[in-house]
Amino acid sequence: MNNSKNKTSGKDFTLISEKTKARIRGLIEKRLTAQTIALFAQEYEAYEPEIRKEIIEYILFLLSVEEEALKAIEGGVADHRARMLMERRKLEFAEKQSNIRKIQDMLNKKPAGNQKPKVAVKLEEKPVKKEEPKKETKKQLSKLEQMLKEAQMREAKNLKNEKEQEKLEAERKAKEAAKKRKEEKAKLEKAKKEEQKKISRTPAKKPLSYDEKLLAAQAEQPSMIERDYEKEQREKERLWKELYGKTRADSLKERAKVAMRESDRSEADKTPTIEEILLVSYELYGNVYDIEELTDPKNKYYLFWSTMKQKYKVSNISIWIKEKPIGFQKKIYKKRLKIEKQISKKLELINKEKEMQEMKAKQEKERLAKEAAKLAQEKAEAKKQEENKENK
Repeated sequence: MNNSKNKTSGKDFTLISEKTKARIRGLIEKRLTAQTIALFAQEYEAYEPEIRKEIIEYILFLLSVEEEALKAIEGGVADHRARMLMERRKLEFAEKQSNIRKIQDMLNKKPAGNQKPKVAVKLEEKPVKKEEPKKETKKQLSKLEQMLKEAQMREAKNLKNEKEQEKLEAERKAKEAAKKRKEEKAKLEKAKKEEQKKISRTPAKKPLSYDEKLLAAQAEQPSMIERDYEKEQREKERLWKELYGKTRADSLKERAKVAMRESDRSEADKTPTIEEILLVSYELYGNVYDIEELTDPKNKYYLFWSTMKQKYKVSNISIWIKEKPIGFQKKIYKKRLKIEKQISKKLELINKEKEMQEMKAKQEKERLAKEAAKLAQEKAEAKKQEENKENK
């Protein structure tokens, strides 16, 4: 085992041929069954102990190289999918280690020195059957090769499936990206269309005609014509007098007098008078009941009507009942009648209990009165006896 630690490459293992090394590498790369492992051990158990020892060392060397590679890769894994693949590779490596231990056990169980004399004896005693072990070995080799090929085919199939899955995943991601780009493009196009619609809705300014431009220019320029305001005022006064038969100043004076007379008059109070109508009853299905059932919390039906308010979400129950059809009023009336019966039963029970309590109180009072009278009589008799004793 110490020698394997000193060996740093596959070339350091000189006792094993390159063909054997290739076979061992192929075995390690594949996840083989117990039967294949047994065949491999049978194939190499005829070797010398030193060669078998080196085969085991070479297997351990290859496993250590693979383990170091796994550790190196594990440090840089960040993606979830890559971590899953890493876990899978770890499991495969653990399976390989268990399979290799089985091979080591089989190689160590049957040393080559014990089997050589047996082979020699068989050759001397039966020279005719000299080729039989070779045939068996060939059969075992062909069977092993077939199983190795099957393992390679399985591995190739798994690899192909993984590649197909990766391809499908890549296609899915590409489709999602294309769909996302398409949606973004559609959003941009929609925004552009809406903007164009807004622009088309705003009315375009018509170009001004020559006359409009001229009028605008004249409006901007200050008027240079001087107006005679006194003459204009005199003309206005003349026209006013012709129209109303008096001057403008006289008209204003008369208007002021009329306004003063109107202000002296007392203004009528136009505020509306709203008389409060106090309801004393309400009607339900042709029956009239006291309004206190709806308004007074102490009333025995108040809880029933509060429940109705909450159930039907109304504030004024009397108006609400009046607006409802007869069929609905009948339904509410039946409910109220049921509550009325329940309340009357409760009141009867309460009255009975009250009467019983009053009767008990009366009986207790009579009993106490009798006891008091008896005590008074006993006291009087005792006092009389004492007086008789004193007289004697």
